Amino acid sequence: MEGLRRAGARTCRSIFLSSSSPLCYTPAAAFATSKAKAAPKKKSVISKSAKSKAAKTPKAKAEPAKGKFDGLLDKYLQPLAHPSEASSSTEEQRQREREMASQYSRLLMGRHRAEMKALNLQIQLKEAAIAALPEDLREAALVPDLTPFPINRFAATLTPPIAGYVEETTKEAQRAAAGSKSR
Repeated sequence: MEGLRRAGARTCRSIFLSSSSPLCYTPAAAFATSKAKAAPKKKSVISKSAKSKAAKTPKAKAEPAKGKFDGLLDKYLQPLAHPSEASSSTEEQRQREREMASQYSRLLMGRHRAEMKALNLQIQLKEAAIAALPEDLREAALVPDLTPFPINRFAATLTPPIAGYVEETTKEAQRAAAGSKSR
């Protein structure tokens, strides 16, 4: 992995996820100053004498803008730029972790196969139930029901709705948005 490269105020960390695709980024504060420096220069209408006086006076260095999220990207990409030292785990521990991972993979695959088996069984039972119907009902059962659901339908619940609950919660939300106390 290529190390860190520094170029003036700007730091570019090259993190190679693969040999052909580097991920390069610039901290937010440095990016703002580099963009300000790279702004295209406009032709000046100031006289040459004013330019020479301005050149003699020392200029204050522009401070990079400090924002809320400056350095946040650095914080999260730092571990990628500097991978931790070789793990202190032994070969036996790594072998045990590999075995646990493969055992977990087998467990998930077993669950998936059981779900697919149950789904296939449901389809077979549905087809058997349709085949057991009389001819006129079988034809009607084979036609898919494509009627759209009502737009204003609600999710099914186990209990009936509480009268006035929606209105009360809307009022509470409006009071909270207005900044007044709710009670």
